[in-house]
Amino acid sequence: MAFQNAIVNRYGKIWCFWEDTLDCSVTSNSNQQITMNIKQLTTNITFWFTVIYAKTSTRKRKKLWHKLRQNSSQIDGPWAVLGDFNVILSPSEKKGGIPHRMSQSKDFITCLDDCGLADTGYSGNPFSWTNGRQKANMRVLYNEEWNDNMGISMNSWMEEVQGNAMWILQEKLKRLTKVLSKWSKEVIGNVFEKVKQYEQLIPDLEDKMDNDDSEENRQDLNRINVEYIKWAGSQDNMLQQKANIQRNEEGDACTKYFFSSIKHKRRRATLNRIKNLVGAWVEKNETIRDAAVQYFGNMFTKTAQIPDFGVLHHIEKLVKEEDNQRLNRFPKEGEIKKAIMDLSPNGAAGPDGINGLFFQKCWSIIKNYLINFVQSFYCGKRLTK
Repeated sequence: MAFQNAIVNRYGKIWCFWEDTLDCSVTSNSNQQITMNIKQLTTNITFWFTVIYAKTSTRKRKKLWHKLRQNSSQIDGPWAVLGDFNVILSPSEKKGGIPHRMSQSKDFITCLDDCGLADTGYSGNPFSWTNGRQKANMRVLYNEEWNDNMGISMNSWMEEVQGNAMWILQEKLKRLTKVLSKWSKEVIGNVFEKVKQYEQLIPDLEDKMDNDDSEENRQDLNRINVEYIKWAGSQDNMLQQKANIQRNEEGDACTKYFFSSIKHKRRRATLNRIKNLVGAWVEKNETIRDAAVQYFGNMFTKTAQIPDFGVLHHIEKLVKEEDNQRLNRFPKEGEIKKAIMDLSPNGAAGPDGINGLFFQKCWSIIKNYLINFVQSFYCGKRLTK
């Protein structure tokens, strides 16, 4: 084989091979999984990778779900999970044999939700195992960071941009936001409409199950409830960012409160009246506009006055020389990274549509561009218009 490195799990059921172009370190190794932190040496891109070979026993698989939750709490970046999970997500993934009950998938579904993992889907034959019966046990899962960083966004980010360090980062971010915006509209769609859609479906399905408590109706209701919870969570996250409200991770969702906060911010940002140059209140949009133009026109057409800086010599010096040297010290990677990690991850995004969470989750990918940007700004460079 053309691989230079390999590792096997404790029971010899899982083997992983990789080339020297990857730097792999094992972060977790148990009888049902191996988790590795992988760095592509050619691009410096870092991600996590978990390979699964689950037990056939429901009781023994509970240990695997617990281990995945542990891994999730320690992983901060793109994460992919693949292998044989020996369990399916829905009855459509099985043909033949005893009909599948959704209660058999509950632990697996809960684990995926807790870990923030989604199924990639498949192409070709959906069934990976057959013995008179057919089941889709093999699958590939990924977290949000993997989807954002390793897919279309990665292709956009790796495209070359010519110019100085500040221009390069600005153009890469601008191009990335356009790509993600288009992807969001085409793939995700309108989150608020999705919530309304599932809210309308649930009562009808509940009535249907009351009249006919069949397994099929129960599965349909469970499926729609899961979808509703997912989209409602996405809606709350969007509203939270728009309202610019900091909320504890354990805090209760309150969509009505978020909407109220957004309306309040909009009211505060709206000018209903201002005073003109003679001190009179004006209220109509046209008169407000004319008053603002007149005010700033007078401000910027006044004769420039050269200030007397001599008065500064009478101000006592309170900043010590060592403090001044520290303030003027060239920013290093550790200092810049700390500033990024101290950003509020769920705060409102800036004009470019990117909030602190993006810079934190994608630090391993964008850090060189970001560090060069900050250091160039510190050296007096300016963005090209």
